[in-house]
Amino acid sequence: MRVAIFTDTYLPDLNGVATSSYTLRNALVRHGHEVFVITSELPEDSDYIDQENVMRFPGIEFKALYGYRISNLFSFKGMREIAKLNIDVIHIQTEFGIGIFGKLVAMFLNIPVVYTYHTMYEDYTHYIAGDSDSMNAFVKMIAVKLSKIYGDNCTELVVPSIKTKEVLEKYGIKKDIHVIPTGLDLALFNPDNKDEAKIQKIKDEYALNGYFTIGFVGRIAPEKSVDTLIEAIKNVEDDHIKLLIVGGGPHLEDLKELVERYSLQDRVMFTGGIDKSEIPNYYHAIDAFACASVSETQGLTYIEALATGTIVIARYDQNLENVIEDGKNGYFFTNTQELTALMKKVAYEDLSAMSQNALDNAFQFSDENFYNSIINVYEQAIEHKHFTYEILGMHERRKDINVTIKADNHNFELVLSKAVVEKFNLYKGKILEHDVFETLVDYEKVYEAYNDALKFLTAKDLTEKQLYNKLSDLEKYDEIQIDMTINTLKEKNLINDEEYAADYFEKAIKMGLGKIKAKNNLREKGISEDIIEQKAEEYTDSDEYETALKIVDKSFTLNNTKTKVNFINSMYDKLYLKGFSKETISNVIANYDFSGMDSLEEQLVLKEFDKAFNRYSDKYQGKVLYQHIYVYLLRKGFDHSLIKQIMLESGGYDEED
Repeated sequence: MRVAIFTDTYLPDLNGVATSSYTLRNALVRHGHEVFVITSELPEDSDYIDQENVMRFPGIEFKALYGYRISNLFSFKGMREIAKLNIDVIHIQTEFGIGIFGKLVAMFLNIPVVYTYHTMYEDYTHYIAGDSDSMNAFVKMIAVKLSKIYGDNCTELVVPSIKTKEVLEKYGIKKDIHVIPTGLDLALFNPDNKDEAKIQKIKDEYALNGYFTIGFVGRIAPEKSVDTLIEAIKNVEDDHIKLLIVGGGPHLEDLKELVERYSLQDRVMFTGGIDKSEIPNYYHAIDAFACASVSETQGLTYIEALATGTIVIARYDQNLENVIEDGKNGYFFTNTQELTALMKKVAYEDLSAMSQNALDNAFQFSDENFYNSIINVYEQAIEHKHFTYEILGMHERRKDINVTIKADNHNFELVLSKAVVEKFNLYKGKILEHDVFETLVDYEKVYEAYNDALKFLTAKDLTEKQLYNKLSDLEKYDEIQIDMTINTLKEKNLINDEEYAADYFEKAIKMGLGKIKAKNNLREKGISEDIIEQKAEEYTDSDEYETALKIVDKSFTLNNTKTKVNFINSMYDKLYLKGFSKETISNVIANYDFSGMDSLEEQLVLKEFDKAFNRYSDKYQGKVLYQHIYVYLLRKGFDHSLIKQIMLESGGYDEED
């Protein structure tokens, strides 16, 4: 089976959704399935190296909520790449950019969608609403509505706990809901595989040797209620009991200030963020795991703790009833007083039996059981998949028609040209096949691209390649849509490389360009070699000769500083850079009449003679002086006979010299 997992958060992020997605991916791959993870881009400073088949899309970081990077809602280029993968099932893990993108891809490509509802968003509205009660109530209402929309618009719906199922049913979701706890790779946490050296290093670093250590592992955020653990450890008033808080998050500094205010620095330690691979070592380094959160949909950290044989002390939550058996593998509490009492109790209790119960209980959450349950849901999704496309309405506008289409429970609009509507005989109430629907989506993008192309062509004539690049740079269209657009423009003769090349050779004459330069410029603009050679014949050798001659003639008229030799050399260089052939340059120079330069040459040589005389007369006298002047004038490009004549006329030079 070929599976695409869509999630806004993935490794190296440390949160339940990222962990669940990673575990799912590994379990599927282990059983021979091909898995593609579609997620948001890594932060710029990340050096994390992805596994095989991870596709990342640009996103905006939302640090408050698990460090998510919320991706753009849609990418046609991305969808085309995904279409090539021949996906059997799309499994959506989050509700934001990537999640919405996954739903749209499924709809466009007719792929069944499995959606896992991981997060109780009612418990996270404070990140948006802040301290405002009225705003918080409004955001909670939006969270409920969005949860219902996401839950109803999928082929199969998965939740990690019975409590989450009941909450969604209370929201009004009618769909059958599969309760499947997220699995773990238990081997990573098994005590038989623990690294004693690393565990001892942790105990040494945080001075845990000889103490009973209660630990919390997770994201340090308000909804985790880590402050309740600190309040309880303060009330314990027993220096034998310590608290190790493992993880990072937005509430970390506030908790450090709380510990300092209570003068608990010797009994409460913070590790900050740690690498995911090191997490099992921290569970093994503590004696009991404690958590006061009530926002969990399942609570992976509880299961991780049990898998290491560590007992759990947890605030009572219905979600945890199938995880913790009170008095057997851990304890429940309902308030700080009860938590304080439990901390004192377990610190002096033989926990060996409970530890074994924790290990035994964790087996039900193995990634193998998780895989078996999920693969069954995938098979049901493929069996139950059905996308129908019905035209609900058509609104005619001045140049096009707005077509409203219903795909299962989702409505969306296509803006199509009247010609396309007529071609496919579209009308209200018509049921479309999936391939027709896909074609209409392409036509909509072609229609949009066509209008963008007209804007470009109105401003400036373009070649096919130039227009292709401009449309591609918009990042709105894929290769097929751009090719369809250019073919339409060619059919209407709105873009024509042959005419462009012919016009360019005419312009080349006016711009003073040789045939070689004109050809190279057309190659850079993307004109094919056949068209270039064909149209180059219209730029004859005679045309090139006359064009070069005009350049020399104009330069000759403007020249008042160059000698004949220097002028001829500069013309060779100028004509060569403008792309004229060597043959054309030689013929023009050979046939040009430079006799008009004689009087200018005499003026220039007199001017340069005076300049040289003033330069060298302070250093040299007599014959040596005139030797230096002679060499100077030769280097300036003056003829020997003209130099000799000027030096004789100066009176300081005679025939014998």
